[in-house]
Amino acid sequence: MLTGSPSFSVTDPMELVHCHIARQPVAPVERRNGIPGPVSAIVMKLLNKTAEERYQTATGAASGAVGILSVIAAIPSPWRRSAVTRM
Repeated sequence: MLTGSPSFSVTDPMELVHCHIARQPVAPVERRNGIPGPVSAIVMKLLNKTAEERYQTATGAASGAVGILSVIAAIPSPWRRSAVTRM
């Protein structure tokens, strides 16, 4: 949803299963302009193949996201300013 396209572009259902098991998806920051690197890092951590490398709990994911997003908030960005002024 973040990039506007599926992680893997294949038509064969078995190839799709193989991709989900064995292939690493391309990072969102590389697939679409305007996605902040830290947001892409969160997504990639959530998509890790091994459970040990993913966030272990929803609380862990939230705290990781809050930590990264607080760093983003300190960086001036026209994208963020326009989003805030629309609210």
